[in-house]
This record gives sequence, structure tokens and C-alpha cells, in this order.
Amino acid sequence: MQPEKNKEQKKMTDQLTPETYDLYAPPVYGKILSIVHKGPIANKILEKVFINTYKNKSSLSYPLQGPLVSLLNQAREESYKTIKALTIFRECCSGATISIQEKK
Repeated sequence: MQPEKNKEQKKMTDQLTPETYDLYAPPVYGKILSIVHKGPIANKILEKVFINTYKNKSSLSYPLQGPLVSLLNQAREESYKTIKALTIFRECCSGATISIQEKK
């Protein structure tokens, strides 16, 4: 059982190369841009998604998802979190009242 685990970890480190960025950055950036609609913000989100992926090599290890699907899911989540944070910030700066409700 141990050799299989080593093979799986080797496979993950093989996927995390600069070529991975060149291959997956355009579709991931397109997904981010379709949600955010602002180039500079989309660039920062793309950078954050790939940095988190390189730091957490396990983030691409979902057995039923390929690396592209994992990256797209991460990009979508980060984009929506950023939009929500910017909306809250904008509302607070404009003097409007806004309440944040936690999910239960």
C-alpha cells in the first residue's frame, strides 16, 4: 500500500510545474473574469488561486476531478468571496447599513 501512496504523491508534484500555469491559466482567468469583470482584480485572484495550489499540493488531489476542474472550482469560490467582500466594503464606505448573516 505504501508504494501506491508514493506514486500518487509523485503524480501530484509532477502536475505542479510552470507548464501547468501556462496550460491552465487562460481558462481559469476567463472564469474569474466572467465573474469579476475587472482585469486588475481578476489578475490578483488568478495569482492567489495558483499560489494556493502550489502551496497546498493536495488541493489537486480530488480523485474524481482533474486539475483543471479543481482550479476552476477554486477560482469560482475565490471570485465570489472577493465580490462579496468588495460589496460589503462598498456598502460600508457609502454609509449604507448592511448586515452579514452567517450560514447555519
